[in-house]
Amino acid sequence: MAEPTLNQYGRRSWNKEEYAKAALDRKRKLKEAKLNPPKDREIDDYIKERKEILLKADTLNRISLISADQATVSKRGKNAGFYCEYCNLTYKDNLQFIDHLNSKPHLVKAGFGTNTNSSKEITLEMIKQRIEQLNIKRSENMFESEDVQLNVREMIAKRKALEEEETKKNKERRRIKRQKKAQEVEHVFGFRSTKQT
Repeated sequence: MAEPTLNQYGRRSWNKEEYAKAALDRKRKLKEAKLNPPKDREIDDYIKERKEILLKADTLNRISLISADQATVSKRGKNAGFYCEYCNLTYKDNLQFIDHLNSKPHLVKAGFGTNTNSSKEITLEMIKQRIEQLNIKRSENMFESEDVQLNVREMIAKRKALEEEETKKNKERRRIKRQKKAQEVEHVFGFRSTKQT
């Protein structure tokens, strides 16, 4: 686009025809994009690509120097930080970038929209098979759980026995402590305690 020129009063004058042409081009491109959306890609491609991006994003505790012209505030365009090629956006930290990777606008622009062809149709037979598998797994776990219950009961009995022994030891310690105190009182004051031990 041409630079605006100044008229005799110092005001800018714009080339209206050029701007009208640019607006028509923009409208035409938007219509084409709506009529020809990006083709959905396979989910495996998405997973591989996402792993690569996340490995790049996992650059914690690394310092890189950038020039002053790269340190802009805008998210649009390629600047310093984490750049998304599909959306032409730059993020300053990896958490925002990962949130963006999971967002619906990014997935649509990257060709992994909600209308993926790789999604499988779930049939009634598949559901029945899955329920049977879960029932078999649960029945196997029930046999294991009975053994576990026996072990738990044994452990509880052992724990109770240990606690009883500990309480007996504590009672014996307290009794010995009381006897020592009574002997001290007897020795210091010369008379016996009225408390029986």
